Amino acid sequence: MATGVVNVRVAWATTNPTFGLGMTMGLTHAVLLRDQVRDIGLQEPEELIRRLDAATRATLTPIYQRLRAWDEQRLAEVEGVRRGLTYDSDDPSWAVAKALDAAKLLDVTCCAMADIAWTCATPPRRY
Repeated sequence: MATGVVNVRVAWATTNPTFGLGMTMGLTHAVLLRDQVRDIGLQEPEELIRRLDAATRATLTPIYQRLRAWDEQRLAEVEGVRRGLTYDSDDPSWAVAKALDAAKLLDVTCCAMADIAWTCATPPRRY
């Protein structure tokens, strides 16, 4: 957090492009900034940054954390395959996410659930 500079999207957090969330997260971050500028204005830069940080933490940080967790699981899975091992995760959400990913290829009605599992959507906002 610094006054006079606003980190938006890639300057704030870089994600794996697998899910194509870069533009969505960037636009969401820009909207969060716009909303804070509308509410507070530019005359109170410290308060503007504090509120933008709070809005970012509430809105984008959970998505970022889930994408990071997915990256860690996927990298461990790839490393297991490279070594000829089967990857077993202790994280139950990994098994659910993998199952939904496979199911959405067979049944389009699973896409909504897969979007939620892969952090592309959240139930209250989209469904």
